[in-house]
Amino acid sequence: MPVPLAMLLDQTTIASLATALRAGGTEAAWTPLATLARHGSGAPLFLFPGAGGNVLAFEPLVRRLAGTRPVYGIQAVGLDGHTPPYTDVPTMAAVMLTAIETAADTHPVLLAGHSFGGSLAFEVARQLRARGTTVGWLGIFDTPAPIFDAEDVTQSWSETDWVRRLAGDIEQMTGARLGVDAALTAHGVIATDGARAFEVLAERLVATGWWPADAPRYALAGYLNVYRANLATRYRAPASALDVPLTLFTAAVQDLHGTTPAAAAVQQQPGWGWPHLVRGVSQQEVPGDHLGMLTEPHVAALAEAVRAALAPAPHAVSI
Repeated sequence: MPVPLAMLLDQTTIASLATALRAGGTEAAWTPLATLARHGSGAPLFLFPGAGGNVLAFEPLVRRLAGTRPVYGIQAVGLDGHTPPYTDVPTMAAVMLTAIETAADTHPVLLAGHSFGGSLAFEVARQLRARGTTVGWLGIFDTPAPIFDAEDVTQSWSETDWVRRLAGDIEQMTGARLGVDAALTAHGVIATDGARAFEVLAERLVATGWWPADAPRYALAGYLNVYRANLATRYRAPASALDVPLTLFTAAVQDLHGTTPAAAAVQQQPGWGWPHLVRGVSQQEVPGDHLGMLTEPHVAALAEAVRAALAPAPHAVSI
């Protein structure tokens, strides 16, 4: 049985994580919802991570929001390391609708997504509204509206390029210095040897204390599989005028070299193009860059901005 990635949020030390992994830490069946914060009142918040479907990326934000309302992370199909990931955004969205509606109960649904997760959160909101479910708010973390034909920038990536890219993201999320580039060079790993490159990544994670030495590899393999599938997925939103309050949180530091021309053009539009899809868009800049906005110390400002966006207006019904 697969180890749910969300289980890692409950482990405060490498030792306790290792114990949980060895013990199985399993669920009877896959669920898209990972409970990240149980306490609080009002409508729960559903968080959609970026490429890789790793809810651990939200750990600093969840800690900052703890106690305000229940928070769920959305786990991707394929994180078990055995099931093939989806490569179609509407299909990804469809499999999680019922679970989200059940967890929200009688409350309006509150959704927020980062990067790839922003587009997925929008598609979930669109499908929920189409079946009559109330969506109370949509938060978009540094994601241009999917109103352009995305370029496949990953087409020329080698097997080792994928591992290097994933390692870089993990470094930004955790603050660890993995040294994967140097290790790949030292071991003479060639560009096409994906299996060996993956082992180097796992070895460096173990060496730096971020992965138990005797824990199974399939959760890490699932993360890489979903990461690759997400970055290769193309999604252009259907024309809509979704009547949902949307707050766009943009990072103060933008990587112009890492942005494709098509995406950069949309980012030059008001509200990064979201007014083409959603009525009532507001925009707020927060400290950090695309990944850094989710990490300390910048995440404190993002958490405060999210709390403010969800605070009810005077005399309004609380969500």
